Amino acid sequence: MIDEVYEVKKLNYSNALELLSHYAFKQVHPPEDYMELALSVIFYAQGLPLAVKVLGSLLYNKDKPKWESELAKLKRIPNMEIQSVLQVSFDGLDEMQKNIFLDIACLFKGEDKDYVMKILDSCGFFPNIEISVLIDKSLVTILDNKLMMHNLLQEMGREIVRRESPKEPGKRSRLWFQGDVYHVLAKKRGTEVVEAMFLDLSYQEEILFTTEAFARMNRLRLLKVYESQDPRDDTCTSPKEMCKVQFSRDFKFHCNDLRYLYWIGYPFNSLSSDFNPKGLVDLGMPYRHIKQLQKGVKVLDNLTFMDLSHSKQLIETQISQRLSILNGWHFPSSGELESLQILILSGCSKLEEFPEIRGYMEHLSELYLDGTAIKELTSSIGCASGLVVLDIKNCKMLRGFPTSILNLRSLQTLKLSGGLESENVIRRGMPSPISLFRNLGVLSFAGSSLPSKSSHSIDFLLLSGLCSLQHLDLSHCNIPEGADIIKLGSLSSLQSLNLSGNNFISLPPNMLSRLSQLTRLDLHDCRSLKALLELPPSLISIDAHNCTSLGIIPDQSIYKCLYNASFINCFKLMKYQSSLETLFLTMAMDVTKTRFHLSQPRPVEFSTILPGSVILDWIKHTSTTEEVNIELSPNWFNSNFLGFALSVVIDFSDMTHVSPDKMSFSVFPLLVTNSGQTIAYCDANYRHTPGHALIEPVNMWLAYAPVFGPIKWHEVNHVKVTFLKLTRMPLKINRYGVGLMFSREDAK
Repeated sequence: MIDEVYEVKKLNYSNALELLSHYAFKQVHPPEDYMELALSVIFYAQGLPLAVKVLGSLLYNKDKPKWESELAKLKRIPNMEIQSVLQVSFDGLDEMQKNIFLDIACLFKGEDKDYVMKILDSCGFFPNIEISVLIDKSLVTILDNKLMMHNLLQEMGREIVRRESPKEPGKRSRLWFQGDVYHVLAKKRGTEVVEAMFLDLSYQEEILFTTEAFARMNRLRLLKVYESQDPRDDTCTSPKEMCKVQFSRDFKFHCNDLRYLYWIGYPFNSLSSDFNPKGLVDLGMPYRHIKQLQKGVKVLDNLTFMDLSHSKQLIETQISQRLSILNGWHFPSSGELESLQILILSGCSKLEEFPEIRGYMEHLSELYLDGTAIKELTSSIGCASGLVVLDIKNCKMLRGFPTSILNLRSLQTLKLSGGLESENVIRRGMPSPISLFRNLGVLSFAGSSLPSKSSHSIDFLLLSGLCSLQHLDLSHCNIPEGADIIKLGSLSSLQSLNLSGNNFISLPPNMLSRLSQLTRLDLHDCRSLKALLELPPSLISIDAHNCTSLGIIPDQSIYKCLYNASFINCFKLMKYQSSLETLFLTMAMDVTKTRFHLSQPRPVEFSTILPGSVILDWIKHTSTTEEVNIELSPNWFNSNFLGFALSVVIDFSDMTHVSPDKMSFSVFPLLVTNSGQTIAYCDANYRHTPGHALIEPVNMWLAYAPVFGPIKWHEVNHVKVTFLKLTRMPLKINRYGVGLMFSREDAK
């Protein structure tokens, strides 16, 4: 009997690598040619000491091909010695807790906690209580409100389900592995045991859906037919482009126990008339064919989420007190949708009329109408009094707003970006008492360009009354020099400000310095911006890439306050290179006193990108390969040692055909000492805007990586630094450099 469960402390990279080496190689650190494989094992084990020991013993005295084979096998079949130990915690759970754990492990890891809890609650699992138990037993963690668990715990859960019926997937409670799902549907082997099935069409060449395949799965709770590859990604060359989805002529879908149904590209105009899912909580049918939900009135009392995005046939909707039939589109009434919280109609490009709301929908909290053809918001929008998010970006035909929008006193996010028809939308279309939105935390006008002659008419004073505003996006709004944006300095709660793509030459004095909570400033593609004279002391990140006229930046403040700063293609800043050593050293001495991280990988304390084609001469150790080796003299170490300056020279010239979502990269330096101790660093994700030729395609990345941890630096005589990069760009790095940094009086 288990009386107590204790969470095992995870090993950091250095200690995990040392433990693995002890069991796999009987020495302090791995042979150099095994380092990449050893790091793969460490990544798999995620710092769990048990896993590191077991895998190290398993791989002892094996050659590299056998290492590779074992790693490939682990991705499909978990190691049973590890699983048997981990399962002790699972066996101590009650039946409901086990069901929740298995749902998360097989289906919902990484998903939003609140969203998953609503689905699990509809299944009768009482997640408010039981997830807390799983957290207490260290089986589940919460990170950024997402449900997470150790990879090995997830594999344990999936292995438990696999063992329910090792040879016949159709007799397992949950199906997620694509080969198993395909087998069950193609061979019609589904049974009443199946409760959940997730099918990714991105990796199927052809599949046939038949009534018979679903007929015996009468306990199906969760069904998701989706594409992990974004169907809007025209550059994607995955097998999903070849996937041929076929349906039998008599196809009927009648899984009435469903709580969650998501089916991308559902090909029929409606669901079958005998489909009656009274407990359905989430209905998602994005893309292509759907015209009406059902041919008859159905009970949808429990429906909380509805996603009909990118339904190109959707012309008109009405949320009324009865079922409306408008142009062939049937939409359930508000009386049937009393529980509805989130409605997504994004990308329904033929939808011209705003969904009429008759009767109050007090539970509706998020409404997405972005990319539709609606011309106006009717006064009924005021009936959605509990609305928290309203997204109407890229509504190019939208002309204005009714005064009833001011009834939305709970509104926290308002997105108006892109293609609004005229200046009146911003200047006169939005009711002037916008400051009545006291709870508004996110506001975006991005891409709502105004004629330059009218830009002075933007009344920034109206925005200045938004006392709760934390994120403001005014990018690409054609804001010129002389616009009265100094009023933005009164937004005392502002944390991020995006002014990219505008036409001003400078920012008003004392505007930024008054934003005491500002942590992120985005100015990229402000090509007329010549000077940046001040930054608030709270600022963590600044992105000024493609500010091609920028020639003046604040010296000391930029390196003392920020974690990362991007000045890609700001070629006029090359004059600062001569003073970078002193500025960088001053920054390093300052942050060493004030900032410290224990996480692994550890973020570099500061990084920046500036135009430059060579490693600066004060960074002494350089290489044309991704590895830089440093031989240290016997008496190199003293108490003034701060850490390392890391640098690479990056060539961005071959970026013509790179899609926008791939225009980002991160650098991950890995330091290994002669004793085998390892320090892994990570950096911010840098990006730059496509569509513009780079004036200076070669830029220099520079970062400060402080020393930390239990390493006895006075015993170190050799350091190898390996530079890894995470990117989907064709990124070319011309040179790598590492410098040792020591504090000195003249740098203060």
